[in-house]
Amino acid sequence: MTMLASLATAAPLLACGPFFPNWLLVDADGAVLAAPAADFAREIERMNLVPATHLSRPATNGLMRQTLDAELADLRATLGRAGVVPAEQDAICLRHQAERAKIITAPPGAEVLRPATNELRIAVANSPQVTPGLPPEFADYFRGAIAWHEGRVADARAAWTALLARVASERQFKSTWAAYMLGRSWEEEKPTLALARFRQTRALAREGFIDTPGLAAATLGWEARVQLRRHRFVVAIDL
Repeated sequence: MTMLASLATAAPLLACGPFFPNWLLVDADGAVLAAPAADFAREIERMNLVPATHLSRPATNGLMRQTLDAELADLRATLGRAGVVPAEQDAICLRHQAERAKIITAPPGAEVLRPATNELRIAVANSPQVTPGLPPEFADYFRGAIAWHEGRVADARAAWTALLARVASERQFKSTWAAYMLGRSWEEEKPTLALARFRQTRALAREGFIDTPGLAAATLGWEARVQLRRHRFVVAIDL
């Protein structure tokens, strides 16, 4: 009798426990097969990864625009250090910007080179020129850039190597750029040389050479690709 009374007054029991919500019964297969939701940024934070040594600067307004903005900022900085008056700084920057624009634009009907080394182009009859007043390291680098985009890879390497041969005080802004591009130039042909140049880029950044566009961080990905192609998977994953 006591048992019957207890059963009669007992609270109704739920079919599902507190950790088994009822909605799982509506679409049982879907609930089991659906991929779990995750917050990638939060999961990365939980892993407590090693802090980044080099700052990455992803492009927010297009890679070419980011590169141009970084170069003009560096150019103004070095001209200012050299005591060039603001009006002349503006004139040199504008002239250099106009010459750089020739790398990616061509007048209608102009013959255009399409070198296999990149996706950009230079009109044959509209080859860029080094702007008068351009600091020597910027002039060296730009000569290499012109040659690179015209498909004259050996000439490009020669210009960038000459830049890196200057005394340290004369190449504070373009050393990381030159080392980075030398690495890019050797990636397919001689991967070992590419790896050396990518590592040099990071070393230069650690030594205090200017790296406005974040090239040191970018070399980690390029080096990882070289290692992946060499089937050195653990090294590639670590990078």
